[in-house]
Amino acid sequence: MKNDNIRAKVRKLLDMAEMGTENERKVAMEKVRELMQAHGITEDQARLFTEETPAPIRKEKWLITLFDICGQFSGVVSLTYRKKFEYVGDEIGVNVAQELFCYLKNELKRKLKASKLKSLKAKKDFRMGFVIGVWENLEKAGGWRDMQEKSRQLTKKHFSHVREHHTRKMTVNPHFYNAGKTVGNDTNINRQAGVSANAGYLEKKGANYE
Repeated sequence: MKNDNIRAKVRKLLDMAEMGTENERKVAMEKVRELMQAHGITEDQARLFTEETPAPIRKEKWLITLFDICGQFSGVVSLTYRKKFEYVGDEIGVNVAQELFCYLKNELKRKLKASKLKSLKAKKDFRMGFVIGVWENLEKAGGWRDMQEKSRQLTKKHFSHVREHHTRKMTVNPHFYNAGKTVGNDTNINRQAGVSANAGYLEKKGANYE
């Protein structure tokens, strides 16, 4: 991924070119061409938006899966780094994916607390069940397939060089897994439909995955 500051600068110049006078447009586009040539980026790449959230170094399967399906549901690309997650795509899709991820993660935390499970294994199984339940819930949404395809095309166009991450297989206790899955199925996804950046679910720093 190219330097975010450079891409942001190119986006700003492109906006100036669209709104400015003929002379301002000419100056802005000359600068745009210089920056794109110097840093090897295209206009399409420059118009991509990103949103980051902190992530633990040791990332459990349920967390990566939840992050990925929120990106697919929103039509953006989900990238996993050592200490952070990142969504990349159009501005609306990136914001929706980020807010949906934070909302569902907080819902899971609340439901897990209400379950009063004690052991770490039971909590892990419940979390994985919850995520699969949410995935099944999202699949019922009418635009899910279209958003998945949009995410795939964006990945193919800009991130074909990025290696896919593979999570290890896990065995689960059906009792705790199914309990989490039921809760995930019942989680209200519709409250996130059409959200904006002001919806109140964003977590910029200090994400808690306990």
